[in-house]
Amino acid sequence: MNTITYLFLLKACFFLSLGVDIVLFAFNYTLLGAVVLFVELILMRKLYRCPECKCPLDFRLSLRKMEYCPSCGCDFISDRK
Repeated sequence: MNTITYLFLLKACFFLSLGVDIVLFAFNYTLLGAVVLFVELILMRKLYRCPECKCPLDFRLSLRKMEYCPSCGCDFISDRK
């Protein structure tokens, strides 16, 4: 799996868990919703990074426009193993 696929799956899982979090808040499970939100934000901060330089990436940028790491220039599309 190349890096861009990993980052896309990570972002998709984040939005899916954010939807679960919204449902928890809607059904008045505020404590559980807050814990889930806190955990998913910590995981995104730890996992959404460049694999080479471990520099955090901007979550707001589109993955379609981000082919290289803005810090080190690592290629996200190549299939290095």
